[in-house]
Amino acid sequence: MKKFRLNVGASPIWEKDDWLTLDHKVREGSSTSLVGEASSIPLDDGSCETVFCSHMFEHIPHVRLEGILLEFNRVVAIGGVVRILVPDIERVARAYVEKDDDFFRKAKEEDESLRTD
Repeated sequence: MKKFRLNVGASPIWEKDDWLTLDHKVREGSSTSLVGEASSIPLDDGSCETVFCSHMFEHIPHVRLEGILLEFNRVVAIGGVVRILVPDIERVARAYVEKDDDFFRKAKEEDESLRTD
């Protein structure tokens, strides 16, 4: 049985060959974009060779993180990979304390939705 590679929280605009995406917003007309929640992935046990999650965990209430990690564990195959990327909060805090405007200017260029208040 072919194993999936899954990007959780990818948004409807992310698309890559041989990957499924899971988000609360679905990419219209796509057979690889799944609508759902990270705490209830609509895939079979052990069906993913890779579960990837980039810059989503920081948006989840901490009381829900354990359930999401358990769900990742459920869908990843034995010997599979779970990779979770989160911001470097120490670097962000240091830039804030040091009033590093260049850091925040670059961050805003990477993500226009970044709050600056």
